[in-house]
Amino acid sequence: MIVAEGFELGGRLALTRPAIVNGRLHGAIQSTSSIVVGPTAVVDAEVRARSVTVRGTVVGDITADDSIHVERGARVAGNLTAPEVVIDPGADFEGACRMAPPDGPAAPRAESDAPRRLRA
Repeated sequence: MIVAEGFELGGRLALTRPAIVNGRLHGAIQSTSSIVVGPTAVVDAEVRARSVTVRGTVVGDITADDSIHVERGARVAGNLTAPEVVIDPGADFEGACRMAPPDGPAAPRAESDAPRRLRA
């Protein structure tokens, strides 16, 4: 599924295939696959998926079963929860980060300027 730039969608989305969002979404997104928030996207929603890559803007909590990657130039205002979280230098992140298996304890946080892949 692709939400093109200039397209606006509101409500609850339930997806089973990979999705690329380049437009505006409001509400909630749930996917059993991957979601890519493109550089022109503005997502004002709670996001839950197998994996999430953010290149644009997300306002809302993101939860992933496998991984979350917030790339350089992206903006996230919300909490991140996944076993693997990568926040590139140059990304704007405001919130809390919890790295843990879906039902496990949180891993200790590491501070560094370089992007790192951490696993719980």
